[in-house]
Amino acid sequence: MDALNQRALQKLILTVEANAQSLELLIAVCDDRNFQAEMIEAYEAELQQQEIATFRVRLNPQQPSLRTSLEELVAREPGLRSGERAVVTVLNAEALLGVRLVSEEKTEQEQFFFSLQWTREALRRFEFAVVLWVPDGMATRIGQRAPDFWSWRGGVFEFVAPDRVPSEGGQLVMTARDVSKERKPGVLSKADLQQHIEGLEASAPESSLLITLYNNLGEAYKREYAYGEALEQYEKALRLARAKKTWQGRLDRWGIWVIRSGMRGGLRKPLSIMNRD
Repeated sequence: MDALNQRALQKLILTVEANAQSLELLIAVCDDRNFQAEMIEAYEAELQQQEIATFRVRLNPQQPSLRTSLEELVAREPGLRSGERAVVTVLNAEALLGVRLVSEEKTEQEQFFFSLQWTREALRRFEFAVVLWVPDGMATRIGQRAPDFWSWRGGVFEFVAPDRVPSEGGQLVMTARDVSKERKPGVLSKADLQQHIEGLEASAPESSLLITLYNNLGEAYKREYAYGEALEQYEKALRLARAKKTWQGRLDRWGIWVIRSGMRGGLRKPLSIMNRD
């Protein structure tokens, strides 16, 4: 496992360990179902050694509600009603359709986002950590369509599967992806990021998701060596994150890039901004 995935896994484990007897909504992001399964098995094994009970539940596409899925699981599992340390992994979000059928008013995804937004308060009754696994694109849409739920998240943990490439013998072998060079944030173009930002600025200008989107757009400009535009987006992310008093935890990748830029004799302005805090 590469360093970035290992870091995300350890942060997820530590967060669950610290919040296994209270509601903690955690978002795990991964586009590869096989790698997702590996990560789930890894953190469940570690948490079980810490005497934290692990449970899984799948979202029902016919009734895609996080609250309903958790309620049904609690009804089946006495351990979740006894106050023991526990974590519930929520699966199957990637199977929810984004296409509206003729007989439906909302798509399965729209129903899910609606339930997240308007049943948030009802989740308070659950006294355990919840890890909701979603593909990358859905994580962005949750922030847009369910901003209240998104604001409750205790963390977002991104996992990137290694590339599969054929070896000389024709067998598939695994090579670690150089995430910093190859992976585009959110798998979105600059135009897509700008469109998401414009929509969110109009509908929910205080949304925490804007911090991530500004940061990702800054990274997109940075890869093209457009440092002035990159700095403008990073500063937007920083201002909003400071206002929400969450900037230090939300801008890990921003801070890493700033440090690297400074070491290369690159942009000095963000370093001075960072040092003032």
